[in-house]
Formats: sequence, structure tokens, C-alpha cells
Amino acid sequence: MTTLSTLLVVYIISLLLNLTFAIQFWMAYRTSTYKKLVMLWLLTTVNFVLQGLVTESVSGSLLTFPTYIFVAYYACALLTEISSMPFNFKPFIAIYILGLLISLISYSLTKNFAFIALPIAIGIASPQIFFALKKLLRYRDTGTQFGNSFAILLLLNGIHFLDYPFLRSDPQMAIFGFGLVLIFSICFAALLPSILNKYHTDQLTKRLVHQIEKREEVEKDLATALIKAENLAKVKSIFLANMSHEIRTPLTGIIGLNDLLLTTSLNLEQKEYCSDIADSSQKLRRIINNILNLSKLESGTVVLEQESFKPLNIIAEVDNHYLRHNKSGIYIFCEVIDRLPNAVLGDKGKIQQIIFNLIDNAIKYSQGDWIKLHLNYDFELGWINISVKDNGVGISPAIVNQLFQRFEQKHTQNDGVGLGLSIVEQLVILMQGEISVTTELGKGAAFNCKIPIPVANADSIQTNLPIEIISSKTSKEKFTLLVIDDNALNLKTISILLTQAGYSCLLAEDGISAKKIYAEQRIDLILTDMQLPDTNGLELIKHFRKHDLDIPIVVYSAFAFDEDVTIAITAGATDYVRKPAMFTEIQSKLDSYLL
Repeated sequence: MTTLSTLLVVYIISLLLNLTFAIQFWMAYRTSTYKKLVMLWLLTTVNFVLQGLVTESVSGSLLTFPTYIFVAYYACALLTEISSMPFNFKPFIAIYILGLLISLISYSLTKNFAFIALPIAIGIASPQIFFALKKLLRYRDTGTQFGNSFAILLLLNGIHFLDYPFLRSDPQMAIFGFGLVLIFSICFAALLPSILNKYHTDQLTKRLVHQIEKREEVEKDLATALIKAENLAKVKSIFLANMSHEIRTPLTGIIGLNDLLLTTSLNLEQKEYCSDIADSSQKLRRIINNILNLSKLESGTVVLEQESFKPLNIIAEVDNHYLRHNKSGIYIFCEVIDRLPNAVLGDKGKIQQIIFNLIDNAIKYSQGDWIKLHLNYDFELGWINISVKDNGVGISPAIVNQLFQRFEQKHTQNDGVGLGLSIVEQLVILMQGEISVTTELGKGAAFNCKIPIPVANADSIQTNLPIEIISSKTSKEKFTLLVIDDNALNLKTISILLTQAGYSCLLAEDGISAKKIYAEQRIDLILTDMQLPDTNGLELIKHFRKHDLDIPIVVYSAFAFDEDVTIAITAGATDYVRKPAMFTEIQSKLDSYLL
């Protein structure tokens, strides 16, 4: 074996090792970059295997030499990719084909190896020299830090191809030429993994940066969407508050006039009509309250009140309400099981709303003969237990899980908007309680709520005493009320009802008149609206409170959100009644402060 053959064998072995490592890289990462690296070493190996097979034949070497154009293609492709350079190899394919044609013509005209090989050598060297110089001159600062070293090697390799036609014909010079190729290949083998690894890392970094930037854009979009949603929620709340106020104000007049009508001489049929008006008004008021509550629950702005109240009073008030407003023919009765604390600390209004919604739901859908409200207290756990049972048709197991979905009615023959049970569930969850349903078709249903609520006075326990409504025999005529409302109809109806109830009333339609009357007359209680034409109701409350810290100030307003109540109480109001209210509710409230 000659020295040249031995050198080629060593070179082929090194190429096979490089090819093996390149394949491992490609299998690990599966990127186009490592695929180009595999093709580079594979084609280089094939080229030199062919060179080795004809190592003793100069003409054979001339025939295998043109295959190196494919190696040059992948070498230039790698350089441009890691350097972010544009890559267009088509012009060099044309140069190569032209060189190949000239070499073939030269081969037919002369036997001089240099003349035959030079055009092909130029065709193979030109792309390597062109892209290497372009990298070093125009794209020096792009790509990886080893890219310029790669370009220098590619430039030297391309220049070396130009000496091939002059060295290959001499065996000694051929050994020198192949030795240079071996040196370049070793340098390529040492340099390319580092270049590609750095390139691969840079690509991953770019992707990561891109993902971070994309995520930041998404977060910005989400932040913008959140601001828009919050603004929409505010607009929605303002709209609902205004609509609630505008609906409640005329509804207050309707209820008041109906209450007045009931005090006149009516026949049985007329009384029944008035009773129907009162019942429908109460249903409309309940729907309005449910819609407002749903809006507040959705926005997460519901505030839980912490007030001391008597659980037994809840039973009395619920019982009283359905004695007046139950036309269903279903017998409703309220029971206290075991013992109740004399007073607990919690949100009485929301607990009452839960009870009313559950009973109203049973009235609509149970089709039974009776509804029972049971109330008891677990002193060990500190839970108040509410149970509403009926002996009606029951609920199909298929729809039990859908009962608390809003705007869903499972009994389409009944009226309503499907909000009651949804609000019950959300209120129970808001108070960190639990709700469950027990039902059997044909045997009724039971809704059970457990709500944690502490005892206000642990030593005071109320047994299940019979419920009775205490009525005072004290004369009301000696009490003078200042009634303030800018709506003439509402002011007229409430004043007439109060006068018929035995109170003496002084009337004011604005803040100036109210202050003047208060300054000139002895007033026992103030019943005031919040929205007045010349002054803010809160400022009026503060004005009265400056002059008298003890006088009861009851707000009667169509602003019905919980925060409206809180703001009024904070300003100095004693109590708050939401419009519209039945006159019996207003009278009961006033009586509690005067009698």
C-alpha cells in the first residue's frame, strides 16, 4: 500500500468517526442543522472512498473529483445557517456545470491534467470562497462566535481546491494536498460540534425569548381585557343600580296606593283584586332583588354584614310574611327544633333571603299540601341549620345536579326566571356554609343549609317558645315623624298610611324644607329618602346627627345595594328600608324605635 493510499484510508476512518458523531447529534435533536452535518460528512466520506478506490489512477481521480460539489453545497449551507446569511446556491450550480462542460471539452482536446481539472476545481471552489468571504466581510458580527473561524477554514479549503489540478498529477504533491485536506477535516471536526452546539443553544434561547415575549404580550392582552371587564362590570353595576332605582320608585307608589286602597270601603271582589296586586308586587320586588343580588355575587362585591340578631325573630318574620302573602293554598308553618341562641352574630338579611327563596321555590314547584321550615343550632360546631321540606311531587334524580344553575327552570309550566336556587347556593357558599338536597319522586324534597355563625351571647339560649307577634297598646298620636321624599306620589301615600296608623307627619320634598321643619318642630323620628333634588341624603343625615345623636333616622330608599345600606349607616342612619316595602314592614320598623 502506498503512502497516498494509507493517507486516504486514515482520512476515510476519521470521516466515518465524524459521520457517526453527526448521526448521534441528529438523532438527539432532529433539527435540519444536524441533518446538514450528517449529509456533509456522509458525502465527504463517499467522495474519498471513491478517491481511495482509484488512488493509483489520475484519470480515475479526475472522474470522482466532481462529486465534491455536493459536499461544498452542505458546507456552505451550514455556514449560512449558523450565520443568519441568505443562501442561494443556484448560480454556483450553473458555474459548476459550465466548468464541467469545459473540462469535458479539454479532456477531448488534451491530456494535460491541469487544463482538464482546473474548470471543475473553479466550479467547486467558487461557492466556498464566495460564502466564506461574504461571512468575513459582511456578516462578521452575526451568528455564533465560532462562525468566523468556520468561514476561514472554508475559505482555505476552497483555495486549496484550486491547487488540486497542479498537485494531483505528482504523487508526492498529491500526498501533500491530501494531507492538507486531512488537516482541514480535523479542524472542521473539532470546530463544527462547538459551532453547532452554540448555534443550537442560541436557537433555543431565541425560542425561549420569543416565548417569553409572546407570554408578556398575552399577559398585556389579559391585563387589558381585565381592565375592560372591570370597566364593563362597573358600567353594569351603575346601570343596574340606576335601573333598580327607577323601577323601585314607581313600584313603591303602586304598593303604597294599593295599601291605601285596602284601607277604604271595598267589597270582597275589590279586596281580592287589591290582594292580587299586592302579591304580584311582592313577586316583582323579589325578582328585582334577585337580579341585583346575582349581579353583586358575580362581581364578587357582596359584603357580609355582621350584626347581632335573634334567630327566633327570623321565624316570626317569615311566618308573618306568609300569613299575609301566601295564596298558594299550601300550608306553611315554621318550627324551632331543640334550642336556639338568644342572639347570634351574622348577616340576618342574607339568611332571611335564603329562607324566602327556598320557600318560594317550594311553593312554585312542589305541588304538595304543606311546607315546613325547621331551624335549629348546633352549639358544638357553631352552625345554624335551616331545613325547608315539602310533601310534593319530588325532584327527578336526573335534574338534581342542575337545580342551582341560573336561568334554568325544570318546570316550565311555572313562572319565574330561575334565579332563586342559584342565589341560595352562592349565598351559602359566600357564608362558608353547605347546602344539600334530599328528594324522592312522589315523596317531596328537603333543602338543608348549614351556615357557620357564632353566638353573640353564649349564656343566652332561647328554647322553642311559641312564636307570637307583640303589639303595643301605646298611643302613636304623640309621636311626630318628619317624612322626606322628592317623589310627590310616594310622599303622599306613605304620609297618609302613617297618619292612618296613628302618627303625626310633617312632610318635606327637599333638604332645605327638611332642615327648616327640623329646626322649628319637635321631631321624634326621621324617615328620609337618599336622593333629593337639592342635597345628598348622606349630608342631610349628618346634619341631623350633629344636632341630635339619639333621634332615630330611618332611610327609606330605592338604592338597594348592600353598600348603600352600609354607607347610610356609617353616615349616621339608624336603620334602612329598601323601596318598595309593604307598609306593614315600614310600620313594624318604626314601631320598634318609638313604642
